[in-house]
Formats: sequence, structure tokens, C-alpha cells
Amino acid sequence: MIILYQVVVLSKSIDFKTLNERVLVPSDYGGLATRPCDIHGYTLACAEYYNECWYDPFPCIPPGSANPKVEMRGETLLSGFRVVKSP
Repeated sequence: MIILYQVVVLSKSIDFKTLNERVLVPSDYGGLATRPCDIHGYTLACAEYYNECWYDPFPCIPPGSANPKVEMRGETLLSGFRVVKSP
């Protein structure tokens, strides 16, 4: 009974018309709009909607998420970041 139930539920949840498009050739990732924003003197991309950057462009951060206790390790973004220790 359990196997029969799972087969019925699975068959109703699959759209066989688009199965080829979704399994064999998956769709590209979606994207959300970004805007340039200045963080600690560097221009980054900030997400405009839903606080999400998705997969493009990089570097991207959600708006308002710049942590004042984080600083850059070097002159470029490739150097990375570190947490500023409290005095």
C-alpha cells in the first residue's frame, strides 16, 4: 500500500511534458537586479530585491548587510576580509 501510494503521488507531481527540459537539460539559474553600492571605499553589487544576490554578479551582498566589524585584509578583494577585534 505504501509503495502504491508513493507511485500515485509521484506520478501526479511530475509534468511529463516538460520532463525532458528539466532533467536532461536543466534551465539556467534565475537572476535578480543589483545596483552598485560603496562599501568601505569599494564598489560592490548590492541586491535590490528580496535581499538575495543569486549567482551573478560577484561580488554581491544583500543591502544593509555590511558589517562594521569587518575590514579588508589587503588592498584588493582577493586578499579577503577579517573581523576587527574590539579594543
